[in-house]
Amino acid sequence: MAGISDSSGTAYDFAGSGTILRWPSGRTLLGMPTRWLQLVYPEDTGSGAEGTWPSKQALHHDQELNTVADAFKTEPYNLFTNNCHVFVSAVMTHVDYRNTHWDPFKVAVLVFFCARYTSIWGFLHTWLPFMTMVVLGVFYGRMVFLYVWLGLSVPLLAWFIIYNFANKVW
Repeated sequence: MAGISDSSGTAYDFAGSGTILRWPSGRTLLGMPTRWLQLVYPEDTGSGAEGTWPSKQALHHDQELNTVADAFKTEPYNLFTNNCHVFVSAVMTHVDYRNTHWDPFKVAVLVFFCARYTSIWGFLHTWLPFMTMVVLGVFYGRMVFLYVWLGLSVPLLAWFIIYNFANKVW
């Protein structure tokens, strides 16, 4: 589950058709996050005291987040094509984060390689079920398990990449 927070820490999560959840505690629809990534914006170049809060970038981020959240209230939810990851990428595109167009694939790569785990429990919650399945599958199913797993994973990954690059997501 993907979500994005405003400058005060309220998490926004596209949880279904017409539903944008706003959680002051940082929760998402499926519970507390296990990984997080701080979006770092360049320093303010306008007038005002250095170090004042909220900064111009924080205010801009909050405004664009609310704009995208309002727009997504009219969007139908689709697990494969219009989901919480599309919502996060739309917000990042609207705030012009790192001067690039964001899609769910870029967000996934950024989170996979740059995000931090919230705790050791966040790490275990993320990887323990997957690793348990792989170890048991390889132990009991041997090569059949690997063929079935790759046979399911590769087409899904290919579809995800092709869909995100072939279509303008939002």
